Amino acid sequence: MDESKSSLKAIWRVSEPSARLPDSLLPLNKVMSSMKDLTQIDLTRQDMLSIWLKRQGKSQADIARALEVGEVSVSRWMRASSIPVRRHEQLLKLGIPAELLPPPLDITPGPKRKDIK
Repeated sequence: MDESKSSLKAIWRVSEPSARLPDSLLPLNKVMSSMKDLTQIDLTRQDMLSIWLKRQGKSQADIARALEVGEVSVSRWMRASSIPVRRHEQLLKLGIPAELLPPPLDITPGPKRKDIK
């Protein structure tokens, strides 16, 4: 995951401004120098997934249509700490990298058993 995280951080990498920009571009120089700090941001899995989707030209709506589910479901999966195994497999088949998805985990519905002592 570290390798993909560093490659996704590279998206935000900003080169050093030229030694001297024309006066008309001085505001741009100020913006660029403040953007250097973006490389220090720790991106969450959700952030990296959003960036990956944008770079691929895909949206949560596209995924929802492909899987014939609602956009709210896709949004919930992307934010979740785990998703059903079947949905994880479907998202992988759509080309989404496994390291950007929540781990697959089937959770039994209904009330949880209490430990009997």
